[in-house]
Amino acid sequence: MKHFKTYLSFLGIALVFASCAKDELYNKETNNEELIDMVFNAGSKHPLSRTVLGADGETVTWQENDQIGIGYQYSDNNVTRPFKTPTAGSDVHFWGKAADVTSSYFMMYPYQENAKISYKTNLQAEYKFSFPKNQTATAGSFDPKANISVGVIPKRYEPFIAYNVGGLVRFTIKGTDKVKQVKLFAIGQDNLVGDITSTISFKTNGQINKMQTKITNGTPVVNLVAENGGLKEETPYYIALPEEKISKGISIIFTLDNGKSIIKKVKQEINIERAKVYDLGEIVLNPTSAKAFILKNKVLIDAVSEIATGLERYDNGDMNIYEGENLEKILSFKGTLTIQNNDELTTLDELQYYRNVTGLDVQKNKNLAGEIDFNKYPQLTNYIVISNSPLVTKIDISGLTELKFLSAHQLDGLTEAKVGNNPKMTFLALYDDKLLTKIDASNLPTLATLKAYNNGELTNINTLNSPKIQNIDISATGKLTQIEGLSDKDQLENFKASSNKIESYDFSKMTKLKSINLIGASVKEIKGLSAASTNLTTLDLGSTQISSLDVTQNTELQKLNLSYVKGITTLDLSNNTHLTELTTNNSGIRELKLGSKNGLKNINISSSKLSSLDISEAGTIENIAVGLQTDATGKDQQIKVTMTQQQKDYFDSKGIIFTENIISDNNDKNKPNSNVKVIIKQ
Repeated sequence: MKHFKTYLSFLGIALVFASCAKDELYNKETNNEELIDMVFNAGSKHPLSRTVLGADGETVTWQENDQIGIGYQYSDNNVTRPFKTPTAGSDVHFWGKAADVTSSYFMMYPYQENAKISYKTNLQAEYKFSFPKNQTATAGSFDPKANISVGVIPKRYEPFIAYNVGGLVRFTIKGTDKVKQVKLFAIGQDNLVGDITSTISFKTNGQINKMQTKITNGTPVVNLVAENGGLKEETPYYIALPEEKISKGISIIFTLDNGKSIIKKVKQEINIERAKVYDLGEIVLNPTSAKAFILKNKVLIDAVSEIATGLERYDNGDMNIYEGENLEKILSFKGTLTIQNNDELTTLDELQYYRNVTGLDVQKNKNLAGEIDFNKYPQLTNYIVISNSPLVTKIDISGLTELKFLSAHQLDGLTEAKVGNNPKMTFLALYDDKLLTKIDASNLPTLATLKAYNNGELTNINTLNSPKIQNIDISATGKLTQIEGLSDKDQLENFKASSNKIESYDFSKMTKLKSINLIGASVKEIKGLSAASTNLTTLDLGSTQISSLDVTQNTELQKLNLSYVKGITTLDLSNNTHLTELTTNNSGIRELKLGSKNGLKNINISSSKLSSLDISEAGTIENIAVGLQTDATGKDQQIKVTMTQQQKDYFDSKGIIFTENIISDNNDKNKPNSNVKVIIKQ
């Protein structure tokens, strides 16, 4: 930005302590961490030390009641002990109690009650402390409790130096003195502050040699708040941050006392270095350009506030994003936002401000209406589920390049679903949408599942250049006549296309096919089933118009349904030795070669054209219906069924009765096995 001057300058912040206690204090023996009185002296030989910057912007002095924390080997639970100075200046004493140990002491400023220092070696320790997200604005200086420094004390009666673990961001403002709060927001949502775990190695002279730091329970937001009045113009202010790289830069949000905000941005990587200042320079603010960032979609606010509690809202339910800690609370909401059965939801406007909502589940919201452009919400990277909102007419996800899952179903008013440029989309479901006429599922390189069933007006589906589709369900699409690109789907495993008008399928390239369901479809021709070979286990072709079928290469076929298929007259299943379920009732089959079927459990070939059937090699069949056969002219004919005595005994035990006469009572459970002559194989 043209008002920013960006540069780095050293801020040498160091501490010097020298013991002034009497010699006898060092000779005490301690057991079970007996705490003894100790005193440390902060010398004046290093004026660039500690808590408050002087008028020159570099000199640092101590303040009355400043506290440091002291850690050491064998400290209970690695807690630190507080040491306090009762005076101010550059030459002060710190008083407190600690155990007398022969190994090194380690210190940190400021003292934090929950901080821990774990002794590793005489020159290494692990520090655990909090880097505060809320810092107090101090004219010409920084919040002393925010700028953490550490040091090693090899011998407590000798001087030591402490060094900053973080750096400072410096800025001045010009144009208004009404700024009550400044927020730093990491555009890439890097953790700016949080709980710090830092393993620090020191050199023998006390300087930091190496530091490995990680942030947990972090936040990408830091607040600098004026305690009284506003920030002064043309006066430097500092925000303390741990050493880190802020990958995509920062937004600096200046909130005025009227609640309006001015946003400035630095869109470049920012490197916060230990003991250095990153200077943003003078930032010119025009208060007349300040805007009120007020969210008014109360349904969204309510849904978020159920998880992100404590949002500050106006009496009418509206919310200022930058008021108090609203921004960080909004950002703390991560994952899926669910809104269901809410008649107050009419729009998704303002969803873009909830930056970490990666999934959206909006179902049964009857007043959600109009054209929904999901591209306005680029944070939606996981999934979108929208259903049972009859007033929604169009959805557009064509710009969501990270989105993986879309299910838009039971949208009675939906006429268009714009999909495209979704390279990570793996699941696309557009079903039960009464008015949808076409679906473009092309150019989706990772799409694995396509569901488009129960779309009564659907006529065309495009799957060109979507090579990884494994599952397709386009059942009950009565007007569908074309699926572009289907024949090239060599990864397809499951295909459901019942009840549509497509007349021919070519499965020649689909070597991975496991199941096909074309029940009730207008299909007349099926090619290439042999390509699936042993992978094909389920084939449902009931009520189709096919006239031939060759499954001799599909030797692992387990389920075959040809019920009401009148065009097939002969069927050879002798190679299909793993068949467990066979259904050909009400078909035109006159000749059936069953062969050995030890695993066959269910067979229904009733009301077909068979005159004989041999099931003697089929093992234990649990359910059977073989009667009510007719001849080529439609007259009743008795079927001769050959079985073993063991099979017959089993059927008798199950109450399955074969009768040689025709049973006319439709309520008689044995009717499907009437007009059957049983022949026991000797």
